[in-house]
Amino acid sequence: MEPSKKVILAGASGFIGRALRSDLKAHGWSTTTLVRGESKQSDQIGWDPNRFRLDPATLAHADAVICLNGAPLARWPWSHSYKQTLVDSRLKSVKTIVDAINALPRAARPRALVSGSAVGYYGDCGDRILTEQEGPTGSFLSGLCSQWERQAQTADIDRVICIRTGLVLGDSGGLLPALSPLFRSYLGGRLGSGLQWMPTISLRDHIRATRFLLDSAHTGAFNLTGPEPVQNRVFTRALAEHVGTRPGPPVPARVLRAVLGDMAVIALDSQRAVPQRLVDAGFSFHDATIDQQLAAGGD
Repeated sequence: MEPSKKVILAGASGFIGRALRSDLKAHGWSTTTLVRGESKQSDQIGWDPNRFRLDPATLAHADAVICLNGAPLARWPWSHSYKQTLVDSRLKSVKTIVDAINALPRAARPRALVSGSAVGYYGDCGDRILTEQEGPTGSFLSGLCSQWERQAQTADIDRVICIRTGLVLGDSGGLLPALSPLFRSYLGGRLGSGLQWMPTISLRDHIRATRFLLDSAHTGAFNLTGPEPVQNRVFTRALAEHVGTRPGPPVPARVLRAVLGDMAVIALDSQRAVPQRLVDAGFSFHDATIDQQLAAGGD
């Protein structure tokens, strides 16, 4: 019998992390999670990324380390202090893991590091199709994602994978539970012009794609988005139909900016990102269209 592959997972308590941990265990991976403070279970390891504390020995000989840590973007307001929290929660976590990896003898280092990133890397790019070859812009989120990826790439191992996550759709967390009540109350309308592109992906395809990359020999950046991004106006109609209602009144961009401040970029930035490298690597999506992604729910 082939021994289980060993993965260390940071960020296992989040929406994506919970689903990923469950999926990896179901596919024979031995999973250990990093938890803040003292570990309380045999499959947990205590760490403190705020103080850059992690025993390198706990990562020794792992097949992969996955870091999905990061304070939520969709939290209002984006004050100066909260922006710093967004930065620190990502960079400190990755740096703590990378420093622990690099402190190990080369033969004991993990075979791969998978680090979270986001399509925010590209900034607001209008109708331009965004493959992984596109560079970042000068916006706050773009700069944050760029720093995040550069920090991960300082790990002195053969495989560092940065997953540029799009808008993950699932019933158990993320965008849908926040939006569905608004749509059921006829308050879910298009945002701004409605022409901005939304790179959506179902939760199950995101998890499948992450496992696909773990099982491969690939490295570098990958867009974890569905193959058919949609404009906000199309997403609005699809979600309204999904919850059995009709779209509400549109929300002008000036209102979003007045209410949300800097955070309005989440709703108004256009990122027509496509998973070019995943497709080229042979990954097959279960849920290619927005209707399929919404129907997939928590599967």
